[in-house]
Amino acid sequence: MFEYLERHVAEIRRKPESVRIVYVWSMVGIVMIFVVFIWIFTLRENLGASVSGDQVESIENSVQRVPVPTVPDKPSLSETLPSDGYQIGNGQ
Repeated sequence: MFEYLERHVAEIRRKPESVRIVYVWSMVGIVMIFVVFIWIFTLRENLGASVSGDQVESIENSVQRVPVPTVPDKPSLSETLPSDGYQIGNGQ
């Protein structure tokens, strides 16, 4: 198997530079996808281990207790325009 790999690398070395660059970027992409998959799975396990069900429940309860800020009543656009017959869009 090692001999096959050496022959394959030697064949790639004999090819033009543009073809070798395609090989390099293809391998970079494959390795990057592999690393990202490993990172996602370990991140999921680490987050799952660091937060217990009780902590999640307490966070959910505290979020539900936070009051939602209310916006004071503001006049609508029709209330702010003068009522002398001017209509939007008609150009009158």
